[in-house]
Amino acid sequence: MRKSKKLLTTALFICLSLMSVNAQDLSFGINAGINDNTPRGNVMSHEARYGFNVGVFGELELPKLAPGLYTTAGLSFKQKGFINWGGGRGMLNYLELPIHLGYKFNLGKHTKLLFEVGPYLAYGLGGKSAVGRKMFSDYYFKRFDVGMDAVIGLEFNKHLQLKLSYQHGLRQLQHDKYGDLDYYNRGFNLSVGYKF
Repeated sequence: MRKSKKLLTTALFICLSLMSVNAQDLSFGINAGINDNTPRGNVMSHEARYGFNVGVFGELELPKLAPGLYTTAGLSFKQKGFINWGGGRGMLNYLELPIHLGYKFNLGKHTKLLFEVGPYLAYGLGGKSAVGRKMFSDYYFKRFDVGMDAVIGLEFNKHLQLKLSYQHGLRQLQHDKYGDLDYYNRGFNLSVGYKF
C-alpha cells in the first residue's frame, strides 16, 4: 500500500514537472468514451463487460527533441467490470492516471495519425457486485492497480482526437487469501477528446 502511494505521488510530481517546461507547447483537454473490459484470471469469463470513462488531460509538445514528439498525462474516472465463470457480475470504479509518450505523423493538412505508449496508475474508488457486495475490501479486490497502455488515434484540426487504446494490467488484484485465484484488468477503450 505504501509503495503504491509513493509511486502515485512520484508520478504526479513528474507529470506536473513535465507540464511546466514550456507553456506555449502545452494544451489541456477533456475526453470521454466507453470501455470494453475483459479481465484475465482463472476465475474470470472471457466475456466483455462495458463501462464508461471521462476525464481531463494535458499534452506537452516536445519539438526540441523531435518534431511530432509529445508527452501526455491525465486524470480519468473509469469503469471496469467483470463476469466470472459462474455468471456473477461486478463493476469496479477507478480514478486513473496515465502518463504516455507519443508521436504524431502528418496525414494531411488537418489530420494527424498518433501513437502513444506508457504506464498507468489507478486507485479503486468503489464498486459493487450484482448482489450488492463491495468490491474493494479485504475479501475481494486490492485498490491499487498499475499497468501499460498502447494507443493509436487520429487528430483533426489540432483539437479533436479519436483514440483506441489497449490496457494491460500488471498487478494481480485478487486478495491473497484466495490462494491460487487471480485477476488482472485487461481491455480496450474508445474515446473522443477535445483540446482547447
